[in-house]
Amino acid sequence: MFAIMLLVVADVAMRYFFGNPIKWSYPLIAKYLMIYVFFLAVADTLRRSQHIVIDFLASTLDIRKRSIAEFLGYVPSLLVFALIFWLGAENTWRQYVNNDVRIDSLAWPIWIGSLALPIGIGAMLLRVVLRMGALAVRILDPKADVTEAYGEIDNEDIMALSEADMAAAEVKQPC
Repeated sequence: MFAIMLLVVADVAMRYFFGNPIKWSYPLIAKYLMIYVFFLAVADTLRRSQHIVIDFLASTLDIRKRSIAEFLGYVPSLLVFALIFWLGAENTWRQYVNNDVRIDSLAWPIWIGSLALPIGIGAMLLRVVLRMGALAVRILDPKADVTEAYGEIDNEDIMALSEADMAAAEVKQPC
């Protein structure tokens, strides 16, 4: 993002102070840099548990049932991401082999921009597999600390939910 900001500032300065904008700045930002910013952020957003989640039903479940529901929810995601990865890699490879080039002021190979998709989705696939592994561990042992594999923010919710589960279990048991 910092590189994009510097390029935009330089382009504006060149345009208004010297009357000569950087002709390749817009294609570089729009067709390469922004694509990489988006796809490289997807897996990190999952690691931080910052994707949009509808959890009004899941929040009512105990930790084991919630983990099972999440695990089952990640199965179709894994399949879709695997398909996107495969098709994106195949398309990028085809562009590389054919030496496809953009017809604009950059005239750079198209595959450089297309490579962002398999890289970003590949990282997302790895993150989903890690999260599914953490969920499998949590299904077997609800008290397990799965912060490293699951994500950095969610563990606080897990611990709060675990404490609530334990408190509820203590209340239900006769003295």
